[in-house]
Amino acid sequence: MERHGFRVYSQFDEDGIIQEIFHRIGTTDCRFIEFGVEDGLESNTLKLLLEGWHGLWIEGSERHVRRINTRFADEIANGRLTARGAFITAENINELMGTWGTGEIDLLSIDIDGNDFHVWQTIRAVKPRVVVIEFNAKFPPPLAIVQEYRADNRWKRTD
Repeated sequence: MERHGFRVYSQFDEDGIIQEIFHRIGTTDCRFIEFGVEDGLESNTLKLLLEGWHGLWIEGSERHVRRINTRFADEIANGRLTARGAFITAENINELMGTWGTGEIDLLSIDIDGNDFHVWQTIRAVKPRVVVIEFNAKFPPPLAIVQEYRADNRWKRTD
């Protein structure tokens, strides 16, 4: 799969890998949900949005949501993108997604810096065909380390 990786808007090679996965399995409804998108410019679904997919972005920073609403005003106005500001927890994720849509979607991308695994375990509102979840490459397989769940966990930027 790595030979198919390339970066257009994603942080690493996700754009190319996602493209190759859907080349192989096809799409159903071309819908995505991504949370933890910051301002949307470096995300796993921006390329898909610009290719005509429909989706939901959820972001915990009000500042980033304002930027999304400005930069992607056309996509929001034509109904291809919904941007929602909310701090995501295992307790609220199904409600946040469910008000946008339920059932099968093509792609779910999770990047919330700490509670990713715990939130993923609670998702029932949608049934994604492909899931992208952030991991920490400092812990290579076969290590399976999961951070303790804290609903109030916030990533503290060190740069």
